[in-house]
Amino acid sequence: MADDNQFISIRIRNTSFLLPANASLGIEQRETLELNSGKGGNAVAWKVVGANKWPAYALDEDLELTSGNAWERVVYVQDGGSVVGLAAENIQIMNRGDIQVQPFLPVGPPPKSGKHIFSSSWIEGNTPVLMFEPSALASYLTVVGGGA
Repeated sequence: MADDNQFISIRIRNTSFLLPANASLGIEQRETLELNSGKGGNAVAWKVVGANKWPAYALDEDLELTSGNAWERVVYVQDGGSVVGLAAENIQIMNRGDIQVQPFLPVGPPPKSGKHIFSSSWIEGNTPVLMFEPSALASYLTVVGGGA
């Protein structure tokens, strides 16, 4: 499905982010997941993979945990042995030729996970779009979701 020449555009509320497509373990539609309907925990849904359940978490535009239901898809990423998903309103595949990603070094201390979650950016019109560093995103989701 995805290769080194593609990116995933992830829309959360009115904010877009990028993820290298080859970092994704899969993109799932809401209908294919087990939803958290009052079962407790911070996950909005789980993907059942054999005997394992991969949690998915919803974040707001400030990347804070939310229980919002305004999501339609989940993109799953991995950090070590942990697989975790980010719920989003919209997810699209973009070709490398359509965007110009530039690496940068984030300033300041990393967030709760201990890793900087952004590694690059792209300017779409006048709007900066930050690109997630995949393993740092997975670590961050695990920490804010309560799994670490």
